[in-house]
Amino acid sequence: FERHIEIVWGNVINYQRIYRMEEKIAICHNPRARDSNIRQALIDRFGAVGTKKNPGYFYGFKKDIWAAMAVAVTYHDKYLTDRE
Repeated sequence: FERHIEIVWGNVINYQRIYRMEEKIAICHNPRARDSNIRQALIDRFGAVGTKKNPGYFYGFKKDIWAAMAVAVTYHDKYLTDRE
C-alpha cells in the first residue's frame, strides 16, 4: 500500500492513516464500539437522518458512507481542530 501511494502521488500529498481503533475511541470514547454505536454517535453529533419528505443531514447514507464519515470526523477531530 505504501508503495502504491508513493507511485501514484509521489511527495505531493501528505496522508495520514486512520485506524479503526482510533476511530472508535475518537467518536465513541470506547474501544469496544460497534458500527451501530459509531452511527448513533454521529447522529447525536450532527443531527437526525430524517425521512424522504424531511431529509436530515445523513439522509441517504449507506453503510460505506457511514464508515467514510466516521474516518473524516476522526481525521478532523485529531488533526485539523488544533490548526483552527
